[in-house]
Amino acid sequence: MLEFSLNFADSGFGATQLLTPTSRFTLFYEGAPFAQSPVKRLYSLPIQESSHKVPEPSSAAAIHSSPVLSPVLSPISQSYNGTHTVFRLLRCSGWGPELMNLGYFPHRGWLGLPGNLLVSLAGRQQQLAMEAIKHLDVKPGDHVIDIACGHGGAAYILKCSTPAARVSGIDLLAENILLANDMFPRIDGLSFAQGNAQDLPMADQSVERALCCEAAFHFPDKAQFLREAARVLKPGGRLVVVDFVWRSAESRAIRDHELARHVRDVWQWDDLFTEAEYHAAGTAAGLRLAREVDWTNHVTRPLQEIFEADVWLAQRSWGRRVLHDFQPLTRHFSDADWAAVAYTAAAHRFVQQHSRYKVFVFDK
Repeated sequence: MLEFSLNFADSGFGATQLLTPTSRFTLFYEGAPFAQSPVKRLYSLPIQESSHKVPEPSSAAAIHSSPVLSPVLSPISQSYNGTHTVFRLLRCSGWGPELMNLGYFPHRGWLGLPGNLLVSLAGRQQQLAMEAIKHLDVKPGDHVIDIACGHGGAAYILKCSTPAARVSGIDLLAENILLANDMFPRIDGLSFAQGNAQDLPMADQSVERALCCEAAFHFPDKAQFLREAARVLKPGGRLVVVDFVWRSAESRAIRDHELARHVRDVWQWDDLFTEAEYHAAGTAAGLRLAREVDWTNHVTRPLQEIFEADVWLAQRSWGRRVLHDFQPLTRHFSDADWAAVAYTAAAHRFVQQHSRYKVFVFDK
């Protein structure tokens, strides 16, 4: 348990707050949650023995799926469903639910903050997905997989941007696949299936393009994920990974700091790769790094500034009224909620100083 004291002079909530950054797991079976239990940290669990060694009769049948989705134990879904106050604030600001990324912001720095505060977070999320998709360079007729597709928003955007491509969304969590199938129209060439990024349910050399957008930081074994992506890619294929990385190997030393542990509990991750580790693991998997782009100033930094601005406003009675006018759903936030957001914002600022938000484009 973490204990901290915050003094917000104008808001009247200077009391000591107690935070317990623990997680819970939910057991889903056929989409229905029927068991919950506290757990310190539980990451991706293998779903079943992979059947990828059995060749498919045609590329059109390259995805193995079952009519009954396998139950999966994971608290990752809890990270995005409003269990933590920061995700409730994101929801109040228009974030999600079709997409689960942080969003791409056109304006940079504090001078761009007013513009970033006024734009729709859902629109920024769509922009991030589209920016990532540009790096794929999808051609008509390509088979594209969205690895760890979440609720399926990026896969749907991908299909809409290249109607002649075939797009398959794959996610570890059964409830994500059910949501994706519910939210997006059943159109030819777009499908969703349950699968593990570290043991993809795909035949060897069965796809031309693969995307993994802001999900690999959850994976226990990112090198294995890269090997699997390389296995299913055809020669000349491309993998685009959008992920958080440590600034350097030395930055990893802060991983067990109290503030870093809090961020890890909020987002449910254990460790990040460094840029060098991504390069080395990609090469070892048989991939060539074609391009690397730093999006820190367009993603994590502006969103951090938005949260810090919200906290600053919430500390003042007039600022709280402004928040209620522009974000009416925050009216239900209590003093304790804003204190939790303030602590989480400070923790993210600490981790952000030691990390970057990167795009890695690998060719096979």
